[in-house]
Order: sequence, then structure tokens, then C-alpha cells
Amino acid sequence: MDRSGRKPPPNRPAAHPERAAWEEGLTATRAWATEHGHLLASPDATHQGYKVGTWLKNQRAAARRSAELEQRRTEGLPTNP
Repeated sequence: MDRSGRKPPPNRPAAHPERAAWEEGLTATRAWATEHGHLLASPDATHQGYKVGTWLKNQRAAARRSAELEQRRTEGLPTNP
């Protein structure tokens, strides 16, 4: 039961499937890092079939884009080039 005393809803698909996909990638990447001792995976690296190298490449690219957008905002520049 939750704080209101209601039962939680039955199992249903994740409200945010992209969140579930991100969590799956993070879990696989953590396992890969535990096995290899680092996160410098090659682009074709996998862990139990999950494409860890691709996931890491995409996360790093997203972080760069985010940092670049924040810098543009700070400078008062347009963020949609």
C-alpha cells in the first residue's frame, strides 16, 4: 500500500519506456565496467548481448550536446542553430 492506504496498480508497462531503456543500458554498462575495470569500451563492445559501446558513445554525445547548449544559453546565444 502507498501512503494514502491504496494498493499500488497492477504491473503495467513503464510510464516512460525511454527511462526503462536507459536503466537497462546503465545496468549492462555497470556490469561491463565491473568485468573490465573501466568504461573505455570500444564502439562494438557488448555485455550479454547489450551494445554497451554504442550506449556509452550515445551517452557521451548527449552530454557534449547538453554542455554545448548550456554554454550557448549562458552566452545568450540561440540554442537551435
